[in-house]
Amino acid sequence: MAGEFGEDMSDIKKAVKDHGRWRNRFLKGALLLALLVGAWWAYGQWTWSRTLDQMSEITPPSEMEIVRDEWGVPTIYGATDPDVAYGLAYAHAEDDFATLQQRLGAVRRMLGAMDGKSGAEVDYFSYLIDAHGQTLAGIDRLSPEARAMARAYADGINRFVADHPDEVIHRPLFPVTEVDIIEGFVLVSPLFFGLDMVVGD
Repeated sequence: MAGEFGEDMSDIKKAVKDHGRWRNRFLKGALLLALLVGAWWAYGQWTWSRTLDQMSEITPPSEMEIVRDEWGVPTIYGATDPDVAYGLAYAHAEDDFATLQQRLGAVRRMLGAMDGKSGAEVDYFSYLIDAHGQTLAGIDRLSPEARAMARAYADGINRFVADHPDEVIHRPLFPVTEVDIIEGFVLVSPLFFGLDMVVGD
């Protein structure tokens, strides 16, 4: 009996020791994971801060002005077409930045990350028609004037983000480029011919 009792105590001590060893491993693993998550978060904050700094350096055109009437409807004044494009983008963002970000999410194929399944379907459609590739293949055929307006529109959005960072839904969307603006037209154009209905079927 004494021998059996001693063996039982030995087994209990071994089990307690093994439990402590696994607990220590778990705690070390949890600590390592917490450090990695913290480092990733800090890196994200740092890169976002740099992005905001870069966008805040965008200077509004000196002769651009957004004037709203008594109902809040904007009229954009500018010396050049790019000036007006910049103001139009800023006014768009002022009026409905959430919807504007949804459109950018579709262009960047990030709508799935923002809206789930329904957004992923839009991302799939963009990949299917290779909207990005088509944009890059044809962008050099656009006039310098058209590209300047697209660039100015992108600058207007980016400046709004720098002025109102708390309204951003999905940070990886920014900064916006002239390619994004042009690609938006490439992505939407097939919808006018009902291609989305064919793909849906």
